[in-house]
Amino acid sequence: MEPKDPQHDAILLHEAFVTETTELPLTSRDTVPLTKNNTLTSLDGLRGIAALIVYFHHHVTEYYGINNDLEHPYGYQGRYHFGQWRFVQLFFAGGTPAVMMFFVLSGYVLSRGALQMVWKGEGARTILRYLLTAVLRRPIRLWLPPILVSLPVVLAMHTPLRPLGGFTAFQPNIFAELRTYFIRLLQTINPFIMHGPFAQSFDYNPPVWTMAYELNGSMLVYAMMAICGPFLCLRNRMLAFTIAVFVAFEYGHFSLVPFVLGMMIAELDVASLDQPYIDRMTKFAQYLLFSAMAVIGWYFLSDFGPLIKPERPWFGLSGDWIPFIFYHNPNFVANIMGACCLVYAALRLSWLQNLLTRAGWLGRVSFGLYLTHVPVIWFFSHRVRRCFGYPLGEAEARAFTDGWLPIPDIGPLGLTTRYLAMQLVVLPLNLILAEVVTVWIDQTSVTVSKRFAARVMQKIHI
Repeated sequence: MEPKDPQHDAILLHEAFVTETTELPLTSRDTVPLTKNNTLTSLDGLRGIAALIVYFHHHVTEYYGINNDLEHPYGYQGRYHFGQWRFVQLFFAGGTPAVMMFFVLSGYVLSRGALQMVWKGEGARTILRYLLTAVLRRPIRLWLPPILVSLPVVLAMHTPLRPLGGFTAFQPNIFAELRTYFIRLLQTINPFIMHGPFAQSFDYNPPVWTMAYELNGSMLVYAMMAICGPFLCLRNRMLAFTIAVFVAFEYGHFSLVPFVLGMMIAELDVASLDQPYIDRMTKFAQYLLFSAMAVIGWYFLSDFGPLIKPERPWFGLSGDWIPFIFYHNPNFVANIMGACCLVYAALRLSWLQNLLTRAGWLGRVSFGLYLTHVPVIWFFSHRVRRCFGYPLGEAEARAFTDGWLPIPDIGPLGLTTRYLAMQLVVLPLNLILAEVVTVWIDQTSVTVSKRFAARVMQKIHI
């Protein structure tokens, strides 16, 4: 997951290499007065909400246990909680669906700039130069912030601030810790191995596992834009995208499918392919259609279930037709479908755009929130919840702050009083830290990547 870079850097790169011309409207629809700014702001807001969903999912699993009832659909094994309801459950256990939203959004925004250049009639040389610059910048934008955020985590493990929980094995000294850190970092950066919570995971900041797939998906987008963008007509380009979806679905990794679908949504939007059909409908019918798309998208994003299909009491897609790469978690298919529907609705619905635009600041700091929330859980929220009376295991070491302000833990699962009290303390501080990381680290990576790309382009005389 890389929440912010694609939405802003694609436009900045586009403006850096394309001469000023009158920009073609994305569509002529009246239902949504779409501009470049409010489109990107609303998608930024959607990315911010997805990052917040990841935040709450990890807090829920840390507080209630990794296999708590909120991880399963309503009625699973005779358990019924408010937090398991459709549409609601996404806020408690929607980490995986949120990652699918990240990938679809990245596929959309990374390809949008190149597609706009194609439709403006820019030459192949200009488009390829734009894509090459993006390729040079992308690894720095993806990896420099996680490295700069995780390094203080390593150093803090051998101070009195070290985490109270046994989330990972501490090394005997700081030098051994740094050695282990660099080995794990090299493994995490490797884009040719499997990553994830149950595969190769970065011990010092586990959510960083998505960065390798962001890089793979980004390179796929840039490669397809270089091959298909300036050299194929619209029909052949969409045909190539469709073939890529089937190939990625059947033979590739699950993360590649949402990236390609994001490209298809970008082509649909930039070329206004849906406009002739929309124009035949009344405005009320358009409103109903796009609102239904948003609801359906959220519904499919809320598709949860245990991995054993016969135990799924709630509606879900059958796994019989799903390829092997998806078989271990059939919900990926529904989640990808839901992410596509929601992104498409966000491009068409004025009320949804207005709602997402209000989350624009959250979108701006979403990458910082994504990178810092697990270290904050380890170093801070564990201490806060213990201060509020969270029960400790027999093997856990006691701290002098334990039980200072005991709060009874009552209420529905996911909304119990002690958990909510902890969030009132932790969430504001985590958002402040996310803002600091955005200003000091994320924006620094933007500057570094720009200078690096400019210097390389100058060296190779392109």
